Amino acid sequence: MTQFRVANRADAPTLSELAVRSKASWGYSPEFMAIFADELKISVSDCAAGLVRVVEDEKLILGFYKLTNNKPVGELDSLFVEPGYTNRRIGSSLFERAVSHAKRLGITELEIVSDPHALRFYDKMGAELIDFSESPSIKGRWLPILRVKTAEPPKSI
Repeated sequence: MTQFRVANRADAPTLSELAVRSKASWGYSPEFMAIFADELKISVSDCAAGLVRVVEDEKLILGFYKLTNNKPVGELDSLFVEPGYTNRRIGSSLFERAVSHAKRLGITELEIVSDPHALRFYDKMGAELIDFSESPSIKGRWLPILRVKTAEPPKSI
């Protein structure tokens, strides 16, 4: 039975390894993946901040997301699913929970700087493509920037 929970400090290495496996599943070479090793790392402090959630089944972590809280616009910094567990609604469940979590934090919009391969997933989840940004790691590689509304902003009086 799958369950969601707040990540704990001890999860950090497992989540970092899952992120690498998940990104590599797009067919990227080991040399390409080495460029992103630091960017994919989930730190103990990330987990301690309470903005990382995991989904697990029988203590096996199947996926996770990480938010940043920069009200009113936050960022869905990471969302990864264990290879072999895709197409089982794990990613969409994580996304829906991330949006709900952001809304509870008072974040009205989530920005997503996505891997180009994940663009179709985020589009299907209702995120709107708003721009492209050059990768800080690889010159000439352009990353889609998406945005999803979590709530209407408060009306000013």
